[in-house]
Amino acid sequence: MQKSVRKLSHHYIVCGAGKTGMHVVEELVRTKRPCVIIEQNAERAERLTEQKRMVLQGDATEDSMLTLAGVERAAGLVTTLPSDKDNLFVVITARGMSQKLRIVAKISDLGSRGKFLRNGADSAVSANFIGGLRMASELIRPDAVSFLDTMLRDNSDLRVEDIAVGAHSRYSGATLAHCNALHEHGILLVSMKRDGLYTFNPPSQTKLQAGDSLIVIGTPEQIQTARKALNHS
Repeated sequence: MQKSVRKLSHHYIVCGAGKTGMHVVEELVRTKRPCVIIEQNAERAERLTEQKRMVLQGDATEDSMLTLAGVERAAGLVTTLPSDKDNLFVVITARGMSQKLRIVAKISDLGSRGKFLRNGADSAVSANFIGGLRMASELIRPDAVSFLDTMLRDNSDLRVEDIAVGAHSRYSGATLAHCNALHEHGILLVSMKRDGLYTFNPPSQTKLQAGDSLIVIGTPEQIQTARKALNHS
């Protein structure tokens, strides 16, 4: 397993394979992103190995386990350990080992979110907060929720993703109307982020720039192909 992990780069690390962690793993697998799981429970780790998941058994709060998981080469890390204290420790350790890594942490206490962000997390997510928003949406906008569920969950082939325009992309300077990377693969462009601002349904004459982030809807295969095209010269 360690030999297989050493071959990975730009992968994702999931610390903790509990209920939350496994939802993360399932989404990474569905969207064809390589991931490594760090799980301390031996029985759970063995079960995941039998399911052909890439698993390292050990304590994710230890530097050595993050090193084995290839944190210096990884694109992102999610920590879903049971306690905020342990998740914060993982955040601090991982950030010290890689400045480019995107780090997302699960939190139980919404009041601790600022502490996580100050210590290296790019995002800190409260399951209770997200669950409350979902319940409110089910109450006041049921048809909208049903539509999104049908499109993104019941139809597991479709995903909303962001695609960055690479620094040396051949589409830099091209208009959206001439961006074949999107049109040839049937991807729907929803919005574009530039300089921190979002433009919903940007005009077709908009010229792409390096660093733009395109918010799109498509299948994992379509998005993967478009991402490669928009990142290469």
